[in-house]
Amino acid sequence: MSGLRSSAAAARAAVCVDIDNFKLINDVDGYERGDEVLRELAAILCDEAGRDGIAARLSADNFLLLLPYARCEEALDACRRVAERARGIVGNGKPLSLHIGLCCSEDAPDARDVNELMDRARIAQNESRKRGITPCAYSKPMRDALLRRADLERSMEGALAQGEFFHLVQPKYDVAGTCVLGGEALVRWRRPDEGIVGPDEFIPLFEQNGFILRLDEFVFESVCRDLRARLDAGLPVVPISVNVSRLHLHRPDFLPTYVRIKDEYGIPDGLCELELTESIVIEDLHGVFGIMEGMRRAGFRCAIDDFGSGQSSLNVLKDLPADVLKLDREFLLESSLPGTEETVVRFVITMARELRMETVMEGVETPKQLAFLRTTECDMVQGFVFSRPVPPEEFYRLLETGAPDEGAFRD
Repeated sequence: MSGLRSSAAAARAAVCVDIDNFKLINDVDGYERGDEVLRELAAILCDEAGRDGIAARLSADNFLLLLPYARCEEALDACRRVAERARGIVGNGKPLSLHIGLCCSEDAPDARDVNELMDRARIAQNESRKRGITPCAYSKPMRDALLRRADLERSMEGALAQGEFFHLVQPKYDVAGTCVLGGEALVRWRRPDEGIVGPDEFIPLFEQNGFILRLDEFVFESVCRDLRARLDAGLPVVPISVNVSRLHLHRPDFLPTYVRIKDEYGIPDGLCELELTESIVIEDLHGVFGIMEGMRRAGFRCAIDDFGSGQSSLNVLKDLPADVLKLDREFLLESSLPGTEETVVRFVITMARELRMETVMEGVETPKQLAFLRTTECDMVQGFVFSRPVPPEEFYRLLETGAPDEGAFRD
């Protein structure tokens, strides 16, 4: 026991190891083979640990390797040897793939003991899972990102209650730029102590932890409240779209909740548009088809967002009960130069019109891109060339005046 303690105390590198999709090995090959795989991997780790290190099984397929190497490159070499030898083990008919994270005292001089090295090795192991890279060495930015995530998650409930979340609306103009035909509501977060938190930072996090459900409903209700105020005042309105997350779409209470909110505010059919990304649609085409039909029966317009960003076939479009097709900005970036891509854009727009779908080109930023779209039959343009996302009151001012946003991008 004293030798074990002294080895742990002498450890200068902690390595966390687990098996990618180990459950699948148990399910396909059986638990007996799963146990054999664990024993074979344990033998490799013990060989690498040698007399001066420690190899231990923590739980299920999770292992720990403590090594005496202070230099990160030495520990990385050890991890590479483990990963390479593990590929000689076969599970589920494939060479074994590992998630390996390590932390060396060289990279974490403030780590007070082996437990803190282990904690940071776990952080690196999570990065290995996310990025598909093994081995993955700990770095301070990884820990900073974890602390940042924890801070955002701690504050999200209070932020919603205290009004830190709000929405902007980006206008959708006709291609001539003379009138606003619709808008897209986009959620934003303003923290009192730091200002705006980028949506690219908090939306993926909230999609993972489920808070996106609350946020989606908050934005939708805010849009309905604004529309109701305009209708009561006898002022002009246009359809406003909101994004529907993957989590929301497959909940049984999704559509009843949105219908209830829409009805509470007395919003006429056709003024609320629900956007589903192309990736969500192609994941479960049959299931989404039924959901979209339900949306339309309930008085919502349906839009396919980011079309062209994934691998869906144009043939899929003819079967979808969609009202609007939003072309991904990648189409436009490629079609900025004459050639095949321009032909593709024209073809998609023409096909959408034949299917009685309105078309919206996203991410239009330059006069050159706009000039190209004016040679097509595209119905609407959304992008900085006409307007950035703006507060609702500014959006409705643009609706009434028809003038593009003066602060929009120009080149």
